[in-house]
Amino acid sequence: MINRLIIITGSSRGIGKATAEIFLKGGESDLVIGVARTAATETVPNFKGIQADLSHLEGCENLLSQLAAFIAENTPQKLILVNNAGRLGEVVPSYQTPPSDLAKTIFLNMTAPMILQNGLLTVSVEKAIPLEIVNISSGAAKHEYYGWSGYCSTKAGFLMAAQVLKFGNKSITS
Repeated sequence: MINRLIIITGSSRGIGKATAEIFLKGGESDLVIGVARTAATETVPNFKGIQADLSHLEGCENLLSQLAAFIAENTPQKLILVNNAGRLGEVVPSYQTPPSDLAKTIFLNMTAPMILQNGLLTVSVEKAIPLEIVNISSGAAKHEYYGWSGYCSTKAGFLMAAQVLKFGNKSITS
């Protein structure tokens, strides 16, 4: 039986990897699902790696399908989503940012975490499994930095999206 199912995006390095390592110390009844663009190399019994490109809608939809199927088969006692994946994008004056780079930054930093939290909240409600959402953000959500137009904007936008989600769902705590 799985006590806590912890889903961490951007788990291959940095804050995501450190977060996964901390949760892996939580006990054998917890399972950490690490989501990253690259295949996971961890061989720990209570770790499952999922390769997914969250900078595209298809990657988010495929991940949600895999997670919903896994949750249906294993019925954890609690779900924890750590929205950590993100990208800075090219550091250039705003007007010089290539449209494709800006679109990828917006999708990965703002759209993908919204899709994941909404999808997992739906599963949580349908299966009556408590869900805790942890959104990793940045000071860039509230402060401008030269050349970081896409990053700052998406961090601020996602901060507001998380606040609106909490406002509309009284069962969500922060």
